[in-house]
Amino acid sequence: MGKRSDHIKATEKRADSVRVTPNYRGLVEAANSIILSMDTRGAISYINPFGLSFFGFEPDEIIGRSPLETIVPAGTPDGTPDGTGALHLPAILNDPEKFANHTNENCKKDGSRVWISWSNQGIFDDDGRLVEILCVGNDITRLKAMESELFNHRRNLESLVSERTRELTGSRNRLQVLNTISNCIIQDKSEGHIIHQVLAELIGIFSPCGAAYIRVTPGATLLKLDYARACEGLPDLTGTPLDVANARPFFKELVADFKPHIFCDTERSSDNRGLDAFVAETGVRSGIAVPLQQGRRLMGLIFLYALEPKRWSTWEANLMSHVGEALAVAIGHRQNQNRLVEQEQFLENVFDGVDIAIFVLAVRKNGLVLFENVNQPYETLRNIAQGQVVGRSLDSLAGRMDPDELELLKTRVEQSVREGRSLRFMEETRDETGKHYWLTRLSPMRNESGRVFRIIGASTDISEQKLAEAALVSNEARLKEAQRIAKLGDCERDVHTRSLSCSDQLYRIFGWSPAICPGYQDFLDVLHPDDKDYVETAIDNAVQSKSSYDLEYRILPANGQERIVNEIGEVVLDEIGNPSKIAGIVQDITEQKKFRDEIELARKVFDNAVEGVVVTGRDGTIEFVNKGFTTITGYTEAEAIGKNPSLLKSDRHDRRFYNEMWEALDRDGHWSGEIWNRRKSGEAYPEWLSITAITNQKGETVRYMSVFNDLSDIREREEQLKFQANYDALTGLPNRTLLRDRIEMAVRRVARRNHGLALIFLDMDNFKHVNDTLGHVKGDLLLQQLAARLLDCVREQDTVARYGGDEFIVLIPDTNETEVIIGIIERIRRSLQQSFVIDNKEFFLGVSIGGTT
Repeated sequence: MGKRSDHIKATEKRADSVRVTPNYRGLVEAANSIILSMDTRGAISYINPFGLSFFGFEPDEIIGRSPLETIVPAGTPDGTPDGTGALHLPAILNDPEKFANHTNENCKKDGSRVWISWSNQGIFDDDGRLVEILCVGNDITRLKAMESELFNHRRNLESLVSERTRELTGSRNRLQVLNTISNCIIQDKSEGHIIHQVLAELIGIFSPCGAAYIRVTPGATLLKLDYARACEGLPDLTGTPLDVANARPFFKELVADFKPHIFCDTERSSDNRGLDAFVAETGVRSGIAVPLQQGRRLMGLIFLYALEPKRWSTWEANLMSHVGEALAVAIGHRQNQNRLVEQEQFLENVFDGVDIAIFVLAVRKNGLVLFENVNQPYETLRNIAQGQVVGRSLDSLAGRMDPDELELLKTRVEQSVREGRSLRFMEETRDETGKHYWLTRLSPMRNESGRVFRIIGASTDISEQKLAEAALVSNEARLKEAQRIAKLGDCERDVHTRSLSCSDQLYRIFGWSPAICPGYQDFLDVLHPDDKDYVETAIDNAVQSKSSYDLEYRILPANGQERIVNEIGEVVLDEIGNPSKIAGIVQDITEQKKFRDEIELARKVFDNAVEGVVVTGRDGTIEFVNKGFTTITGYTEAEAIGKNPSLLKSDRHDRRFYNEMWEALDRDGHWSGEIWNRRKSGEAYPEWLSITAITNQKGETVRYMSVFNDLSDIREREEQLKFQANYDALTGLPNRTLLRDRIEMAVRRVARRNHGLALIFLDMDNFKHVNDTLGHVKGDLLLQQLAARLLDCVREQDTVARYGGDEFIVLIPDTNETEVIIGIIERIRRSLQQSFVIDNKEFFLGVSIGGTT
């Protein structure tokens, strides 16, 4: 190497002009998965905050070290990732695509062991060399434990059944019922479906009784029964409240001994005040409460209850304990399965979301090669739909590829299958925009027997790189100016004497003292040991072939800090055509490489976020939206870009609301809260919105980033719960809770306006006889008709409520007129004297009516 002559031409590798976007980096830093990257030595070069917190390391304790030294348990056998906890790091580094998905047993800093599901992706440079491995991991320790626990609990249930067969036999075949409980727990059903089945089957075992499930929410002060079932004659306790503060001793006892709690109203304890109040309100007099736990966390309770005092046997308590343990494992298993499905969906989105054209080829035992899958960029590249190639041979591309290029592809695929190694080659295509260059890499995958059974192909468009290289070569003056501005180091090496001639900038890059005159050995000494052979071989090959070279390698300057440089060189020939010198330029690309890798990682996470994300300029013009924005609002990216976020305005908030929001943004730099917006369809919906101001180096706001979640489903469930709490499910009339509220309001109006009010009580005579003779179905129809008639007899401001099974109350507010009250009573009396028709049969119903003012 030495100073370049004026007549020497040089090339420079195209610099990636990727703008660092804080949006991407922020989402990576906030990710709830372990995200790390490894260099080609196997050393960890990056790990996100969640990964550091999960493993318990500080950055300087893990960055630059191998996973074998940090997060892999000591004594782990040297093998391939096979789900047994083994990890063969060299194999992953040699062929990361072969081990794209695997499960390992890892360890934290404190020595505790965890199971991690890893997804790996190799990152390659333009020459197809592996430069980094991106790893995304999720903790599946609990899932591993639950899978075994689930079947252990089923065996415990079956063992218990065999010991108590005589006790479980009877008119309802209780042995079969218990087996049904065991089967429904391991079914591939939703959490709610399993709970409903278990409650129903428990009633079948312990009838007469009721059964309920109470979900325990951390921090809640009032719990309600989420699911409840009861046999005939017992109350349905769905929605019944349970005071957490008063019942805390009861919960502590459940968690402390991990056993069922048997209670009876004749044996109440002072420590269970909340439970006593619950028993007093519902009429329940005895029962069994069984905890559902994951580790030390209380998930909920299985609750059996009866209206009579009952001494529950130890066997019944043990059976409930086994059911509770198995149900807890089943619920946890479902939750973990859902998380794994989300992870699989994430990987599918990555496959279709990258800009690289990817195709997967299946290799049959007879040597036949067929398309197995292609992504959307590959469909665009070949102008062919996925369904036109999947299951077909490479010949299905005939007419869509140049015949010579197709033959080259088939030859390279056959070579990769035969030799079992990765290959790369260049391809040229033409369309209406001109010529394009594609770099294709083929990566074979082997099965356990060593046979290549799949080829993963990836084609990257490097047209811009090629065009940039041509432009740089054709304009030497611009190249020199670019070198001066970029402070590139240049050098010349004499092929014969191996002497070096370097610029001042190269001295600074390599950490050489200005007092020395470096030689070729000094150059070799500064190279990273793992890259030394690679660099020497590449330069020697360039001299022998009289060609240029483009290298990216690591150096270790005198300060010991590892750097990454890009060197581009060209062999200069003498008058008779023999190699004379090598002219080259060297640029430190350490930060550029780091930023490029971070941005690529952030982009993949950002594009697949489920939340809606909007980035606007200082003036409010939308500059960017993600896929989550389109999913929630219905507006496509093209419809939103360039518009103002006011296109989502629902008109449910006044000017004062928006003024306060912008004042908080200007003052604090962020705002979050609930807001109503409108979808493209015109539907208004609630969302939780967080807005953050993005500032430049001067602290000036240049953009705003908004992240929002759709709250529609949550609000709909709240309205349903509100209706269920205040209205009778059969008749749709207000229940006693709502009636009590309206009576209290009417009483307050009496005091303010000196108006009166009246209450009319109606009790159906011998209604139990109607149910016993006609059945509950016809009895329910009769009650519905009765409710409709009562509503027809009262004024709009009056309230008709169902107070009990066959009891109704009519509230007549704001009246002192006896005639009005008598008139309503008379209309009710005449209406109820008329016959009721059910299934074309007439029925007359006797009603006792009373009133008070």
